[in-house]
Amino acid sequence: MASFRQECPSCGDLVLLDSKLAGKKTDCPKCKFRFTVLDPKAQDEDEDEDLDEEDGDEEDAPRKKKQGGNTPLIAGIAVGAVALLALIGGGIYFLMSGDSGGGNKTAAGSTATWGRGWGA
Repeated sequence: MASFRQECPSCGDLVLLDSKLAGKKTDCPKCKFRFTVLDPKAQDEDEDEDLDEEDGDEEDAPRKKKQGGNTPLIAGIAVGAVALLALIGGGIYFLMSGDSGGGNKTAAGSTATWGRGWGA
């Protein structure tokens, strides 16, 4: 029961994993991103190959892109845009509803009162 650390593809945090989880999916405890656990033996071989390639000039070697991780950001932006549009639409509806908030007007232009009135 050997344990090893693997970098989360989303947040970059090192996650402590058991070798029994190789090939299975797990959640990152920090960002809750679900990723597949890599085989630690294959991961060690890949690192050895990377070290051999890095012996030359580092400027000539292309940089690797980080995979995944943009889904929560895109979802957050989409939810924010929908909420902003709903607020703008509600404000326009409120302003265009035609009620000026000045009370009930009668045909003569005086304000109608609710109930019996002032002196009656």
